[in-house]
Amino acid sequence: MSRTFSDSMVHNHMASTPWGFSRIMIDEYKYKMPLPSGLERRLRGLRENATLRSEKEGSWSVKVKRVKGRFFLETGWRSFVKEHELLHGDFLFFHYEGNMVFNVIVYSPSGGVKAYHSTPLTTSETKQNDNENAIVSFDGQASPCAIVTPSDSRPYFVKEITTEILTKKHCMNIPMSFTETNGLNFNGWTAVLRDQRKKTYMVKTKFTKLPFTRVKFTKGLMECLMANEVKVGDVCVMELDVASNGREKFTFDVIFKDGSDRGKALATD
Repeated sequence: MSRTFSDSMVHNHMASTPWGFSRIMIDEYKYKMPLPSGLERRLRGLRENATLRSEKEGSWSVKVKRVKGRFFLETGWRSFVKEHELLHGDFLFFHYEGNMVFNVIVYSPSGGVKAYHSTPLTTSETKQNDNENAIVSFDGQASPCAIVTPSDSRPYFVKEITTEILTKKHCMNIPMSFTETNGLNFNGWTAVLRDQRKKTYMVKTKFTKLPFTRVKFTKGLMECLMANEVKVGDVCVMELDVASNGREKFTFDVIFKDGSDRGKALATD
């Protein structure tokens, strides 16, 4: 049950909040959803209750629980999962709006934003909506950045470019769910980032176990971001090219989406 993805939708949600985090839905997240490490520090302490909002009418109160040093959305989360029909492979944006309120945008693996109906859909309606994979811009015209839709068959994650990435830390954390699912939780592998112009960048990764298991892009990342004129607020899709990967070298097709004009298509050299 998905409707057509709108370029403006991501932009509008991102423009309304300074930061957020993302998760790819896997089976174990049906029962509890891990919050990013460092979230407590960023929020200067976590409250016991969080409020989740979405395009579906209403809001959901979810308990925040600490387990072995990590924070999870627990009591109330299963109700959110059930009512939003979250499935393995769905992509979730959690945009922080203050006071422990998160606005959640749900994307199907095809790239469409899931729409929620007050009455159940018929089988034919469901099939029709599931096939609506085209990207359109806010005015209904075909988007020049239609390739921001990731491939159905390849794993991917999405990151918003923050000040920390671009001007402070010069590195990018890879979602733990992504590294775990795709066997990237080890030290010493190299990423090959291939942009929309097919130019490649060798990027080193750093693996840490404490205080939490984490893999991040480090040296070489900034060369790719600067060459593509990426700005704070832009969005990048990192799509893993499984077919071209080796034991210690993994290729990602990188798609950049402009956060200010709802789409960017860089000219081919």
